[in-house]
Amino acid sequence: MTFQNYNKGIDKNKNLYEKLGFQFLHKTDPNYYYIINYVRKHRFSFRKDVLVKKGYDLNKTEHQIMLENEFFRIYDSGNLKYKYINELFKN
Repeated sequence: MTFQNYNKGIDKNKNLYEKLGFQFLHKTDPNYYYIINYVRKHRFSFRKDVLVKKGYDLNKTEHQIMLENEFFRIYDSGNLKYKYINELFKN
């Protein structure tokens, strides 16, 4: 599997992945990340279980905790998901 970042735009060579033998599967939903001290941070580091271990309220969601700390979600446009099809081993 491979993903093409939809934020970066579709490749200029039109269907480059398909030309290389990849099959388009689907477009993913948008993802989000946080900007902290001017640095883009992946959302995985701010999962609720991680925040609770750091002492944040178990009864609040990740989103509520981050908003209270003035960290806002920034959304992307999702990805295009492809799967490689190896013609040599295809039945």
